Amino acid sequence: MPPPPARRVRGRLALLIIAAACLLLAARAQTPAQPAAAAHSRSLSGLPVATIADNSPFPASSSSAIVVGAGISGLSAADALCAKGFPVTVLEGRARSGGRTFTAKLPLTGATIDVGAGWIHDAVPTRNSVAKFVSDNGIATQTDDEEGLAWLVGGAPPTAAQIATGAQQAAWEATQEDFQDLIGNAEDNWQANLPLQKYYSDWVSSKGLQGDAKQASRTLLQSESADLEYGATAAKISAKFCDEGEQGEGPEKIITEGYSAVIEALLSRIRSRASCRNAIVLDAQVAEIITVASPAASRGVRVVLKNGTTLSANFAITTLPLGVLKQPGLVKFTPGLTAAKTDAISKLGVGLLNKIALVYDRPFFTAPGAGGAARPAAASWMLPVQSASNPTPPVEGDAFEWWNHARFWPGSNAVVMLLGADTAANWEALDPTLSAADRDRALATRADALFRQLFPNAGTPPVLREYLVTRWNSDPFAYGSYSYMAVGATPGMRTELCATQSDLLWWAGEHCSTVYPSTVQGALDTGVAAAEAAMAKFPAPATGRR
Repeated sequence: MPPPPARRVRGRLALLIIAAACLLLAARAQTPAQPAAAAHSRSLSGLPVATIADNSPFPASSSSAIVVGAGISGLSAADALCAKGFPVTVLEGRARSGGRTFTAKLPLTGATIDVGAGWIHDAVPTRNSVAKFVSDNGIATQTDDEEGLAWLVGGAPPTAAQIATGAQQAAWEATQEDFQDLIGNAEDNWQANLPLQKYYSDWVSSKGLQGDAKQASRTLLQSESADLEYGATAAKISAKFCDEGEQGEGPEKIITEGYSAVIEALLSRIRSRASCRNAIVLDAQVAEIITVASPAASRGVRVVLKNGTTLSANFAITTLPLGVLKQPGLVKFTPGLTAAKTDAISKLGVGLLNKIALVYDRPFFTAPGAGGAARPAAASWMLPVQSASNPTPPVEGDAFEWWNHARFWPGSNAVVMLLGADTAANWEALDPTLSAADRDRALATRADALFRQLFPNAGTPPVLREYLVTRWNSDPFAYGSYSYMAVGATPGMRTELCATQSDLLWWAGEHCSTVYPSTVQGALDTGVAAAEAAMAKFPAPATGRR
């Protein structure tokens, strides 16, 4: 079997992974517009009396469900349940739906920025459920073909000679192909308890890489295979299982209106059903999930909110992110989780990918000749490559990439900096004594200065008009971006973590997927699968309740 194709950071939820709590602030301290909560939500006081716990279950003839979380996974589960007429209550701790898929509309420039997941990988509807949903619901997309990728050498654009000969690009592609061949042999030949860093070091030694080739390989490891791929350093990633799951080689798509278009489509579908018109409850933070298997008269699920409200249903589906599950005592499970579940929660990793979007008065970084060298005007990605002749990295820390947002939204004049792993965490942890607004301003200022270094001949200094900063590590509803296979973890742990208990509590989320982990597709698929599994155990409501 040929090795699976190399994944790229672009589609990780990659889920990409990002959230109301990311504290999105504009350069003039204005907050991006949020969707009106009243359009698709209800308050606790508006809940039907029947859903407030009275320590008695719903009659079996009208099976009801609670879904914890209104991200992609939770909404896809609710959509499947509502389609069959099940009364559903979706509990979301945030003041908005979407979870780690959310689109910000910046107030000054109107730039559309996906702060979490941003790409649909292998966007073939027959293989990718997200691509199919987008197609079926008439949601517009664009193809990110990655053409015109610009490799920036030693903090500066490639010289005209380098571009003319293609030497830098050829050397990079050779290194990339060789390294991906190495990764492709991982599952058969590498040990689960050894980190990717160990095999990388051995590979560098075996190839005798020196100078620019060695520096390029380091950048490759960080950007393509570690920091920006999994949101973790190579020292933390399991070498054997780093490339788990499947992904075809179809086109990479971005959603023209942003991923919130998918969220709004799901909400519209849910609200269109009579049993679910008021299904979404925002600002409902879950404190405890109680499953009662016996006696039969009390069989069901109770969900206790942090404000003391208790809700009951025949069964529940939880889509709490792995980062939340890792926080001791944040959400209590009664009875407690099995040893296999707690072991999986402990050993599976949660990666971190943050974004800093910079919006300028003009797209100085796309113009031919920018930086004093010929460069493709349509460059999609800009990746600084550390050079032996100029070993000083162009940023403080390790891997990062710049995505040319303006290529896909002409007139936005925006570029997005992606920071992964420890670098992202270090930037996010900037002086905690500062206010959130001041921290965002400081991070945007730092990113702006670094980006300008790549274009020393940009002419009249560009003006930074607006910015957006994500901080997923400190988001109390995420605590990270998406899951990855850490050293010591195995794919079977995803299955153990998400196995049901007593056929009353079902699990879903990108961390549950063994086929498309860490992706929006994995989140959507597991949400639907959990709903279908639960419905197979509980009778559908009588006709006419839909």
